Amino acid sequence: MKRLTAFTVSILLAGCAQSPEWAGGSGGWTTLIDGTRGVENWNRVGDANWRIAEGLLLSDAGGKVPAHLVTKKSYGNFVLRVEFLAGADTSAGVLVRCQNAAVVSDKSCNAALISSQGGGAASVAGGQWNVLEIAADDARLRATLNGQPMAGVADSQVASGPIALQWGRGVIKFRKIEIKPI
Repeated sequence: MKRLTAFTVSILLAGCAQSPEWAGGSGGWTTLIDGTRGVENWNRVGDANWRIAEGLLLSDAGGKVPAHLVTKKSYGNFVLRVEFLAGADTSAGVLVRCQNAAVVSDKSCNAALISSQGGGAASVAGGQWNVLEIAADDARLRATLNGQPMAGVADSQVASGPIALQWGRGVIKFRKIEIKPI
């Protein structure tokens, strides 16, 4: 699968169709993470220190290669809404429609990469909450950051797969992640 790249805060996209074991939200939205709830529906891949602290899901340390939290379920066509805060020196991401839940990378998933330092990823101001939305509708993938369009691509190679949160460096915090089938 080719790597998709675009915009100022590198963002690449993925999919959903089934709900996790617990749900919340309204208006068709299913909550995947809400502060301290939902982590049991994700698997760890790699060495990041994913944990609940300050009422949030966060990671701020790990090994030399990016590590991930990966949903136990796969998703196809969806809109994914992610509220995140990146630290001053963060490299992280949200990956969708991953081909293999045990081997996650921006080469085997569509990825929205997040960086507080720029350098080809979606650049965000460190220390501020941001909202990333990824829409996956058949082969069309679109991303917005804080309501501003960031990227749109077509990729028909993978129609569904798990969603992954990536830690690469620095501090990344997630307070709410929701998904809505389309």
